[in-house]
Amino acid sequence: MTGANRAGVLSAYTYFLFNVVGDNVEGLEIARQAVERAPSVLENRLTYIKLLIVMQQFAEASKQITTLEKLDRFGAYAREIEIRKGALSTAMKAAAK
Repeated sequence: MTGANRAGVLSAYTYFLFNVVGDNVEGLEIARQAVERAPSVLENRLTYIKLLIVMQQFAEASKQITTLEKLDRFGAYAREIEIRKGALSTAMKAAAK
């Protein structure tokens, strides 16, 4: 299994690791692999960004948001991007307290 198909399986496994097993570190790594294997599947990148924010990896989350904006050529994910930007800002403020 390669490309987008493999990335889909990895994405499902990410959900399982984060939400069932509670292994956030491994879940984040699997999410990164899903993005790496299928960079044009923007849903995987959205999930990866969300997990980066949860894990307080703010610099990488910001970088991934910038990449997502470049890949979203037609603005189909503009709302989701703004939501992630807001979540990142809120998390950064909370972490600074």
